Amino acid sequence: REVGLPAPGNLLGASLLEFFANGGRDAWALSVTGDDSLTPASPAFLAALDGLLAPGGPVAQVEAFNLLVVPGLTDVPTIVRLQALCRERSAFLVLDAPAGADQAAVIAYARALSAGPDAGYSALYDPWVEVLDPMAPGAPRLAPPSGLVAGVYARIDEEVGVWKSPAGLTATLVGVTGMAR
Repeated sequence: REVGLPAPGNLLGASLLEFFANGGRDAWALSVTGDDSLTPASPAFLAALDGLLAPGGPVAQVEAFNLLVVPGLTDVPTIVRLQALCRERSAFLVLDAPAGADQAAVIAYARALSAGPDAGYSALYDPWVEVLDPMAPGAPRLAPPSGLVAGVYARIDEEVGVWKSPAGLTATLVGVTGMAR
């Protein structure tokens, strides 16, 4: 487990730190573009992610995985594709609600995500959380909850077993200083 400090704005790097801080032990991390300035909503990011998911691509070469996280991804067609991948690979997709979305928007978004046949292979988390920024010690920043939640899933699976739901008193989030709303 070797994780350095993420570049400012890099959701993957920051989410990996949060995954490990919350009990995650092993992770495959695939850089989608190598360009830290791209957001998961940008066309270049989505095109690069499509390449990673292509038959014979890097994701297909990973022998096994239990959880799939693409921090900050909110593109519904791409998520539907990832839900299908999780069904095929017996995995689970941890999703983030759109940053800054109000309750009505999150409900509408959840309905759109739950309409597909493979929606049961995913869970949506909201709101984004406030954590301390490792690049600016002491300064808070908003983070997608998926990295933290995936760490809790992994920790509970390791400590208790996969039959225990990631809920209750043992499902604490480490490093959260507040909520976006």
